[in-house]
Amino acid sequence: MDRLEQEVHELRGEVQKASQCDPIPVKYADLLPILLKKNLVQTLPLLGCRIRCHLDIKVLLQQQHLAPHSVAAVRPITNVVQDPGYQPQFRPSQQQYLDSHSVTTVLPIMNVVRNPGYQPQFQQYQQQPRQQAPRIKFDPIPMKYGELFPYLFERNLVQTRPPPPIPKKLPARWRPDLFCVFHQGAQGHDVECCFSLKIEVQKLIKDDLIPLEEFGFEYLDDTFILLLVFDQFKTKSTSLTKTTTIINRQQTQFTLKCFNGNPTQTCPNDHSPIQAFHQDQDPSSSTSTCPEHFRWIHEDLEPWKSTGITREMVDSGENISQLRIVIKQGKVYVETYGDSFQTRATFTVWGIVQLLRLYPGRVPDLELLFETGDRAVVDKKRYEGPEAVTPPPIFSYCGKNEALDIVFPDWSYWGWAETRIKPWEKVLKDIQESNKKIKWKDRIPYAFWKGNFLSNPRHELRKCNVTDQHDWNARVYSVDWNEEIDQGFKNTKLEDQCAHRYKIYVEGISWSVSEKYIIACDSMTLFIKPRYYDFFTRSLVPYKHYWPINKQNMCQDIKYAVDWGNTHPEKAQEIGREGTRFVEENVNMKLVYDYMLHLLTEYANLIRFEPKIPAEAIEVCTENVACSMDGIWREFMVESMVKSPSDTPPCAMFSPYFIYDDVK
Repeated sequence: MDRLEQEVHELRGEVQKASQCDPIPVKYADLLPILLKKNLVQTLPLLGCRIRCHLDIKVLLQQQHLAPHSVAAVRPITNVVQDPGYQPQFRPSQQQYLDSHSVTTVLPIMNVVRNPGYQPQFQQYQQQPRQQAPRIKFDPIPMKYGELFPYLFERNLVQTRPPPPIPKKLPARWRPDLFCVFHQGAQGHDVECCFSLKIEVQKLIKDDLIPLEEFGFEYLDDTFILLLVFDQFKTKSTSLTKTTTIINRQQTQFTLKCFNGNPTQTCPNDHSPIQAFHQDQDPSSSTSTCPEHFRWIHEDLEPWKSTGITREMVDSGENISQLRIVIKQGKVYVETYGDSFQTRATFTVWGIVQLLRLYPGRVPDLELLFETGDRAVVDKKRYEGPEAVTPPPIFSYCGKNEALDIVFPDWSYWGWAETRIKPWEKVLKDIQESNKKIKWKDRIPYAFWKGNFLSNPRHELRKCNVTDQHDWNARVYSVDWNEEIDQGFKNTKLEDQCAHRYKIYVEGISWSVSEKYIIACDSMTLFIKPRYYDFFTRSLVPYKHYWPINKQNMCQDIKYAVDWGNTHPEKAQEIGREGTRFVEENVNMKLVYDYMLHLLTEYANLIRFEPKIPAEAIEVCTENVACSMDGIWREFMVESMVKSPSDTPPCAMFSPYFIYDDVK
C-alpha cells in the first residue's frame, strides 16, 4: 500500500470516529482559533487533504472529553515530539501552493521539540535560506474587513491609498477577479486579504479607536465567549435543536455591506433575515402586554372586518397614495405612484425593512398602499350610506374622526435628516439627559413653542406672544429653516428646548411629528385641541398626560394653565412627568416595532387575495436603501439600523374595544 492509499485508509477510519463525536453548538471553524489562542490544541502537519484538519479537531475534542460546559477539561499540549520515522512526501506543486497561501492567523506552536533527524523532503527545492520576517499578529475582529472599512473611511480613521503597480511576474495569490477598495479599486486582491488595511486596523485597535460596540458587538475575551456559548448550551435546553436556535439568535448580527462587491446597490442573495434566522418563539410566550393604544389597531381596521380586503379595494386607492408595498417571503418590494416630500418615503420603507430584521419570519405576506403626505385622505363621508362601497385601505401617518386612514408610525422614528433630527431612540436619550440637567422648579415659568407658522392655529398662537400690552405667559419663537440650514441647525436642537416648565403643542397643516419630542421634555404639555392624531396619542388622558387648550380662547387658556401650574407646581410637574413617562414606557422603539408588527399582522389576516409583486416594483433591503444614500442620510440609517433579531417576543395584543369597556 503506497502513501496515498495509506492516507485514504486513515481518513476513512477517522470519518467513522468523527461521526460518533458529541455535537457542539458552534462551528469548528469558529472554535479552532480560540482553542489555538489558548494553547488548548496544536495544529497537525498538512497531508494535502483539507478534511484532515476538520476531522482531527473533532476527534481531539472527543478524546479530551470536552464537555459543552467545561472548557477547562482540555489541557495544554506541550513538548510535542514528532515521530522520527515520519517523512512527509511533499511534491513541488504542493510546496508552491504553500508558499503562495501562507496562513497568518494560526498562532505559532510553542515548546515543540523536533527530532534532529527530521528533514523535510522539499528542502531540495529551496535555493537558499531566507530570513523569516517577524510575523504580525492581527487581533480578531467580529466582522469582515469589508464591513468595517466604510465605518472607518466615513470617520476619517483610514484613508484610501493609490493602487500599487502591478508586478511583472504576478504572484500566485494575485486574483484578477478581486478589487481592493482600500487601494482605490486596485486589481488582484480585496479588503479581506489586504495586508496594508489590516495593519491600519491593528493600529486603531491598539489605540482603542474602533468602538466595536456600535456594531452590536462586545469585544470580550475569547475564553469568556467560549464559556458563554457552552454554558448556554448546558442551561437553556436539553434539546440540541432548540439550544442551537437560541444560540444562533443571540449570535446573529446584521451589518451594512456597501463596499463588498455591491457597486449597483442591489440586494445580496442572502440579505433576507428569514433565510439566516428563523424565530421559533410562540406568540403566546410573550411576557409583556402591549400598551393600551395598541387597541386602536382594531378600530382602524374595523371598516374591513366583515368584508375582508380584496384586490379591488386595494387597487381603488392607487390615485390617493404614493407607495405600494409588498412583503413576500420576508422580502420587501416597493412600487411608487408619486413623489413624496423630502425622504419621507425612503425612511418609511427603511423602517419596514428594519422591522423584518428585528422579527424575521414573523411578518406575513401582504400588499398595502401608503400615503406619505401630511393629511388623512380617506374621507369617511364618501363611504357611508346604503349605496356606499367599501373604502380602500390606505396607510397614513395620521388620522382624524372624519377619515378612515390606517395610522402607521411616521418616518421620523428613523430620523428626519433634512432638519437634522436624529432617530427617535437617540433623540429620546438626549432629551432624557437634558431633563436631568434642569430641575423643574428651576425652569423658566412660561409656556414655550418654536416652529414655523404654516397653519391658522399657529398664526393664532403667535398672537399669544408677549407684547408691551399683554403677557399671556407664552413665549413663541419663529424658525426660518433656510437660516437654520446655513447655521447648521444649532438653534433647533430638540434637547435644548426643554428649559421651560410648560411646552405648547399646536398642529401645522395637520398633525406634527413634534408631538413626541414635546411630551418627552418633562414639562407640562399644553395641547391646543388637535384635529388629527397619530398612532399613540389617542390613549393620552387630559389632565393626566397633558393640559387641554381651547382654540377659541387660546391665549386666555394658556395664561390660566401657566398661572395654575405656577400656583400648584407639584401637580403641574406631575402632569409633565406622567406625559413623559407615557412616551418613555409606551413609545420606545421596541414598542414602535411591536405596533408595526401587530398592525401589519392584523391587516394581513384580512387580505382575501394572494399578494403579488408588481412588474414595476423593486426589491428593497438595508443595502440598496442605505448604500445609495450619503452624508447624514446614511448616518441616520446606520444609527437606526437593527443589528440583530429581537431576543424577546413582541408584546401580547389587547382584544378590541367593546361597548362595555366605555361603560366601565
